[in-house]
Amino acid sequence: LWATAAVEYTNREDAAILDTLAAVYFAEGNLNAAIAEQTAAVSLNPGHWDLVNTLTRYQATVARRESPAALEAVARSLLAKLNGHYLWVFF
Repeated sequence: LWATAAVEYTNREDAAILDTLAAVYFAEGNLNAAIAEQTAAVSLNPGHWDLVNTLTRYQATVARRESPAALEAVARSLLAKLNGHYLWVFF
């Protein structure tokens, strides 16, 4: 996987590359790995709302599969992160 090689080459310090690897995992259906990599990307650049939005979308996908209560928890978490900012979230 080229994305894995790129992550290793950058010593896991490039949020955009971690975001790309997360997208690959998500597309493959490996949701736990996608969430882990996207969380790492957000931690490198917490103010980047696109990264946060993507993480929330991945978490919502898992929550939808688990239960409505889990989906509500993800939505509440996103609202807390927004702290007065507006963000489009597509579920």
